[in-house]
Amino acid sequence: DRWRPPVVALEQRAPTTDPANRTWQEEYLSAGKRPKFKVRLPGEGPLRILQLTDLHLFPATLETWRTGGRDVDCRRANDACLALVAQLVQRVKPQLCILTGDTIDGRPFRGAPRTAWRAVFEALTAPLVEAGCSWTFCPGNHDDDDSPWPRDSLLGLYELPGCISAGARAWDHTLTLRCGETAVRAVLLDSGGNDAEFRYGTVSAAAVAGCAALRAVAAREQRKALCFFHIPPPEAGGLCPVVGTQGLFDAALRSGKVPAPFCWVPWLVRLLGRDLVVGCSTRNAGLHRALVESGAFSACFFGHDHHSDAIFRRDGLYLAYGRVGATTPPATWEGKAPLPFAPGARVIEVDAACNVSTWVETAAGEERGSRLHLDPRLEPGLPAQGARSRPWSRWAALLLLVPLVLAGLDRGSNRALWRERAV
Repeated sequence: DRWRPPVVALEQRAPTTDPANRTWQEEYLSAGKRPKFKVRLPGEGPLRILQLTDLHLFPATLETWRTGGRDVDCRRANDACLALVAQLVQRVKPQLCILTGDTIDGRPFRGAPRTAWRAVFEALTAPLVEAGCSWTFCPGNHDDDDSPWPRDSLLGLYELPGCISAGARAWDHTLTLRCGETAVRAVLLDSGGNDAEFRYGTVSAAAVAGCAALRAVAAREQRKALCFFHIPPPEAGGLCPVVGTQGLFDAALRSGKVPAPFCWVPWLVRLLGRDLVVGCSTRNAGLHRALVESGAFSACFFGHDHHSDAIFRRDGLYLAYGRVGATTPPATWEGKAPLPFAPGARVIEVDAACNVSTWVETAAGEERGSRLHLDPRLEPGLPAQGARSRPWSRWAALLLLVPLVLAGLDRGSNRALWRERAV
């Protein structure tokens, strides 16, 4: 069957009297009313979503870009990335692709026209549409980084062919996705750009309030929603992965970004569980708490940390990294920290009963050991998977440090005794 563009309809609802929810509705979904984007995707189900993150595509006209003392072959990098995306779409056959930020890197576009982003997104999305795959996008911290365009001008990409967010006036919006008998709500959020004070921006207070307001929806709907954004929440830190790799500390160590004295004793950092870090904002917007307390969400998906593809769970909510799709710097931190795995993408599959499974796909196929069923029976209030994890490590550290301290004290007392005898 020849693919036809998905039908996007708006279901208008009366404005709410709740001030916090009204802010969400008016500023982030529409002016004065709360439309819900209802999208029917082709196929009979289950619904397959391909999460592409951190592609870091370059301007199509740029041959080389110097970063971190290295010259990056931009055309070769773009070709490799686009070829990987095409291969994954051909094999996975998703109905929808969600780009979770840093799809382009604004820095190499310096001096380019203000609409130079358009050609890159067209080159990426046109093959998706040809393959019958719709798409949408939420921004990362590099899509407008040092670029000639303001962040909100990228909203124009929602009008490109195949985008299911056509008509959205801001980054934060909801989508009800239907594929055959499968229906699921997806919430897209802007987690902010780079920030001099807080390292990175974060989700707006209005968006947090809007997510919390979905509590009323959760009360009458059996299905759980999925949330997509770019920068991981602080609550993902300090957790051991359920599956996957958490490689940010090792990448920072290899690239010389771990400060002294911790870079001298990485074994101790790992022993104490302080290597379980995420690249998040230093300001907590309260998004995790809102998602949990609403009871409307089963999982959130993000990117940003190129060396991590782990899935965690905390307070009944799954927190999942995607898999970086770029193959060259800056994905490898300017070549100083090679990736611990092959580039790829995360697949999210939802069946008619709203059971959610996810795994990682690379050029070689499904990555072994990456598949996980997101158990809907996991209720809020259950302990986090490894929260402040490796409790045994603290006891091991104490058992190791106490003898060292006692040995140091004993050595000091012996020195004092020898001084007394010498006198």
